[in-house]
Amino acid sequence: MITAGSKFEKYGHKCQIPHVPPELWMFEKGGNFYVRLRNLIVRLRMATSQHAGGWRYLPSHASIMREHKKHLMNLYIVHPFSKFRIYWEMLMTLTFGLQFVVIPLELAIYYTSILENVRGAWNFVRISLDFVCLADVVLNFFTGYLQTMTKEIILNPSKIMRKYLKSLFFPDVISSIMGYSELLTYFPLMPPLLVQILKCLPLLKLMRMVTFLKYARDLADEP
Repeated sequence: MITAGSKFEKYGHKCQIPHVPPELWMFEKGGNFYVRLRNLIVRLRMATSQHAGGWRYLPSHASIMREHKKHLMNLYIVHPFSKFRIYWEMLMTLTFGLQFVVIPLELAIYYTSILENVRGAWNFVRISLDFVCLADVVLNFFTGYLQTMTKEIILNPSKIMRKYLKSLFFPDVISSIMGYSELLTYFPLMPPLLVQILKCLPLLKLMRMVTFLKYARDLADEP
C-alpha cells in the first residue's frame, strides 16, 4: 500500500492517515506489466497535489482521497487537477503559442512565392496544430471542472457536457476548423469579397487566447 507522504506538510498540514483505502486499487503496487500500465493510466486521470488546483483546493491527503473515491463513479472522466491535465495544458500552451505565430505569418506570406518550396511542410504543421486543437475540444467533454461557488469538483458527464456547451464550445470549434486557405486553391473564381473573408477567417483562432491564458496561468501556479 502507498503511505500518505509528507508532501502536504509544506502547506501546514501533517497527514494522520497511514494508508490508501483498498477500494483504490489503482494505487496498489505490483502486478504484471498490463496491470501496472492500466493503473498508471488511471492514476494520471485522478486528482493530485502536484496540480496547482490540487494543493489549493485539496490541501490534505484526506481531501485527495475523497476525490479519488468520488472519481470511482466515472473513471473515464479526467479530473481537472490531475497529472494528465498538467501534461495536456503544457502541450496546449505550446500549441496555442505556435498558432499565434503561424496565423499572422500565413496571412502575410501564404499567397506569395516565399513559401513556394515549403508549402507542403507548412500545411502539415498548420493542420497538425488544428488537429491538436480539435482534440482539446473533444477532451473538454471528458474533463471535470471546479464549481467556483461551492468549491466542488464536478465529474458528472452530463453536467460537464452542459457546462461546456453553454460556455466555450462554439468558440473553440469555430477557431479549430481547418483548411480555410485550401478553399481558395480549389475554387479560384470566388467573388473578391468571399476571398477576403476566407483569408481573414484564420484570425478566429485568436479566440483561443482566453484558453491559452488560462492554461499558462495554471502552469505558472504549479508547486
